[in-house]
Amino acid sequence: MDQLDFNPTDFAFSLPVWICAQKSDHEVPLGGKLEGDHKFTSFFTDEDLAMRCILALGAEAELEPVQIPDAEALAGVLVALQRGGYSHVVFDGTGKTGGSRMGMEIAGLLRLVKG
Repeated sequence: MDQLDFNPTDFAFSLPVWICAQKSDHEVPLGGKLEGDHKFTSFFTDEDLAMRCILALGAEAELEPVQIPDAEALAGVLVALQRGGYSHVVFDGTGKTGGSRMGMEIAGLLRLVKG
């Protein structure tokens, strides 16, 4: 049998990604707390998923999807999140507790993005 050149259990995503941020200040992303007072924010692999989360939260008046178009912008957002005390990113959250598909430490994701 042929060998794969990747691990099929690894999580992969493509750019762009989206965050849900305050309409009045895109520097304030949607987020929450994990165990041990770790802060997280949500990234979405599709704009529609970000909008569904906003609607599930009933927050369409306050939040909007914001695109992070490329690796350079993503690295900048990740650094800003770390400086703001965030430690984790969850992908494709539903707006309900435990509704995300994948979580990752920002430090690890930043290493991947920077190469």
